[in-house]
Amino acid sequence: MDMEAHFGEANRDDGDIMSLVLLIHFLRLVPWTDQNEAEIKSRRLLERYKGDVHDWGSHFQEGYDFYDRKLLLQIEKFTLLLLVFPPRKGNKVHDHGSSSCVFKVLQGELFERQYNKPRGGQERLLRKGQITYRQGELNTSSATNTLHCVRNLSRRETAVSLVLYYPALTECHIYTNSGHAYVTQPMFGRAVPTVHDLHRLDGDNDDDAEEIEDHEL
Repeated sequence: MDMEAHFGEANRDDGDIMSLVLLIHFLRLVPWTDQNEAEIKSRRLLERYKGDVHDWGSHFQEGYDFYDRKLLLQIEKFTLLLLVFPPRKGNKVHDHGSSSCVFKVLQGELFERQYNKPRGGQERLLRKGQITYRQGELNTSSATNTLHCVRNLSRRETAVSLVLYYPALTECHIYTNSGHAYVTQPMFGRAVPTVHDLHRLDGDNDDDAEEIEDHEL
């Protein structure tokens, strides 16, 4: 199918979107006059995206040993990132500032651990729940209650996700085990000390995948 025909097919409300180029094009067209409607439309666009590794794979190199992010779109209403999780890598406990998000797993599986936001005098973060997302699954996180970390627990397969923040991601907070937080501006590159800092999941680390048990929640 040529690009013109592909565009016409994807322009239908129920048509599959097979390329990031088209997905970004449609996101730019989403009106922001009604934020709730914009959230519904943007989530639907991510659901319709069916691109495979031949489409999004050009944005990273398989075999890298670090957690990486690729900025695909940054406009006032949206930030779109491609997140790459090598085996046994993930991010630190964080929120998304005033932005909500929806993410879709493009490859592999991702484990999310959720936490309650700390209150005054709280000594440690309290775990709220955990869930595993498989390829093709979506999840929406609200700005008001999102405090989590995301991990690739596989020892062999790289996991990849597509994350849409709305409105655009402008700040976030990283949390320590004591519940203390500090603010950082997003830096869209590789191996930078922000919310997506590299984080090993082996050795004596208390977030080791082998130690994650339901009774710990």
